[in-house]
Amino acid sequence: MVPKLYKVFDSVDLYVYGSNKFKSEMLSVKFVLPCDVDMSPKNTLMISVLRRGTEKFVSLAHINKRLDELYASCLSVNNSLVGDNQVLGLTAEIIGSKFAYDGDSKKNNGEGDILDGVIEVISQILFYPATDENGDFKENYVSGEKVNLCDMIRSRINDTASFSVSRCREIMFGGQPYGISLMGSEEQISRITAHELTQHWKEVMSRSRLHCFYLGSQDPEVVVEKLRRHFKDRAVNDPYLPIVPNENKDISADVKVKRVDEKMPVVQGKLVLGFKFPHNAQGYAERVLNELYGSSPISKLFVNVREKLGLCYSCSSVYVATKKIMLAAAGINVSDREEAENEMISQLESIRRGEFSQLDLDSVKKSIDSGIRSGASDSLEYIQGFYFYRNLFGIDENIDEFREKISAVTAEDVVKAARSATLDTVYFLEGSVGDENGTDCEYGPIEDTEA
Repeated sequence: MVPKLYKVFDSVDLYVYGSNKFKSEMLSVKFVLPCDVDMSPKNTLMISVLRRGTEKFVSLAHINKRLDELYASCLSVNNSLVGDNQVLGLTAEIIGSKFAYDGDSKKNNGEGDILDGVIEVISQILFYPATDENGDFKENYVSGEKVNLCDMIRSRINDTASFSVSRCREIMFGGQPYGISLMGSEEQISRITAHELTQHWKEVMSRSRLHCFYLGSQDPEVVVEKLRRHFKDRAVNDPYLPIVPNENKDISADVKVKRVDEKMPVVQGKLVLGFKFPHNAQGYAERVLNELYGSSPISKLFVNVREKLGLCYSCSSVYVATKKIMLAAAGINVSDREEAENEMISQLESIRRGEFSQLDLDSVKKSIDSGIRSGASDSLEYIQGFYFYRNLFGIDENIDEFREKISAVTAEDVVKAARSATLDTVYFLEGSVGDENGTDCEYGPIEDTEA
């Protein structure tokens, strides 16, 4: 099955995935904005400030108290990079209505309605923030979140694996929307005032369509009615439109590989290779290629580069469907940099020559299918994410169809995909600490807002 679309208002869409197999329900409310070097950091700061307090629930403590009253409902902030878009919003996971109040969601004239209460909280956060006497965001909320965001920017280096992959992406797409950081720089964040951020919020809300997704067993029309009551009719002028993947850019064979080396006070070096696929890549063979190359325990990188040759402490690869790229990363000794890079490229070359067995191919396809089945069976978040992003880009495909297309990938398809991959960027984070038998220096936890 696929989610069914319901129109709440002209500017509010609701996709409903009806299911009674989960004990929980999920509702997400998101808006999609174009990535922009100036606007995206403001968006990131804005969503954090909005979560701090509202007109009715004046502080984070009041918001959390209300969520606790709603059977300990969980509400998380969304801020992610999806292709050339920044997706912001809130996602709530609540107990299923049939497991509370004797299954009567309308008990006490709606006062006991968990979903209705959560929608009210979401509405308050997005549209009715706590403000001062001038109508601006409260200064202490803005200054507090600016400190938090600057701390996150400084702490990116704590996770050198994540940092190096992000840097490779930024270099690959320098000057393009996908190459920006959603957090921005400390200097950018420090300059944003409460008044400026409030005006930005008003602009964003006046131009943003809401993309809602509900997964649960309640009557869709009842969910629509709740959203209409709390969101009301929002007039949206000149709405932001999602940036769909650009299908008109071919990869030039003579493009020079970008090479960037940077030094950090860590022990391990981090080597990342960024590959691009042609504009007409469908993504199914590329996913299987990625699993065979570096994303599974039987992958070429793991078996050969790590286990047989001992050239890296860790290695993996990831395929990004929205941009048709593959990023392969390895944690290595600085002295092994050249050999490790050559061997990582050599392993892709071996796939291009078809040097893998049918058993290898079947195993990696089963690995992908197992992950899909597990997500579709056990994870509300997986189902919501799968269909949200396909709806965003107009891809008409359900989970079973996706599985079938992965299963149908042949060895010839994988070889063809490997031959079409072009090395675009090589990024090396060189550790400047001498003890190669140690581990990376740690400076504390990091929260990655660009996951």
